[in-house]
Amino acid sequence: PQQVQVVKTVQGRAGDPMLAVPYRIHNQSGHELKVKFGVELNMTLLAGMAHDRYYLLNDEKPESPHLSSISETAGIQSIHLVDEWKGIQVRISLDQACSLWRFPIETVSLSEGGAEKIYQGSCLVLCWDIHLAPDAALERVIRMEFCAIPNYEERALPAPKDS
Repeated sequence: PQQVQVVKTVQGRAGDPMLAVPYRIHNQSGHELKVKFGVELNMTLLAGMAHDRYYLLNDEKPESPHLSSISETAGIQSIHLVDEWKGIQVRISLDQACSLWRFPIETVSLSEGGAEKIYQGSCLVLCWDIHLAPDAALERVIRMEFCAIPNYEERALPAPKDS
């Protein structure tokens, strides 16, 4: 067995929509370390198949952009989860490109029509191939920003009905 230390730190400030999450991986063994290092993020923006809720990968819509899509994509350095309905987005940026595994989080519900899958959120697994010499270390940094969509015009809510 190899001894490896992983240190995760969450850095943020009150009033700042940005979080930085550095991961330090230190091979404490006397042998070379070759592993796949993955970080799982679970996000809930709801409406997994809605046209106005989607992914942007490296600033482009992928072939299947909806939040309940399933894909593995290499060379990813930025991920945006966009919710045009609410005018918000989660922007994730990486200091080193990764392979991204994405898939829906679903529950099963019984209805009159039988069992059906209900979308609950999106799972993102950011993966890097790590090669470390004995006693070597490296860092991977994930930055997340929770923000409004630029130039978003707020949707008018329907007027309440009189009772």
